[in-house]
Amino acid sequence: LKLADFKGKYLLIDFWASWCVPCRKGNPHLISLYHKYHSKGLEILGVSDDDRAHDKWKNAVEKDGIGIWHHVLRGLEYKEGTYQRINKDKDISDAYNIHSLPTKILVDPNGVIVGRYGGGGGTDDDMDKDLAEIFNQ
Repeated sequence: LKLADFKGKYLLIDFWASWCVPCRKGNPHLISLYHKYHSKGLEILGVSDDDRAHDKWKNAVEKDGIGIWHHVLRGLEYKEGTYQRINKDKDISDAYNIHSLPTKILVDPNGVIVGRYGGGGGTDDDMDKDLAEIFNQ
């Protein structure tokens, strides 16, 4: 899975973790946004900080009902039937300057960051307004 796979669509990257209470509490809202805007061109990519706790990550995805969009582990990739650590220079959290959870990054169809929510950015209300404006709701 590469960010280029989402070219031509709006992509909301959700940086979260199974142990992050605010992240988990926000999942019902993300599900609502997904159902509202997915058919109009919104994709969500969950980037979890659960590299050392795969089972907790998988359980959280299932329990919270967020398996309807793509998920990756922050510092690992699935290759040859197992999770393998990636080089630090490929860490997506570092690439987007993520220092707290939850943080969401909105990327436009051309790959340009057009919104940052939480983690030093706007609020969920700001995200809702931006998405409503983008999708003319």
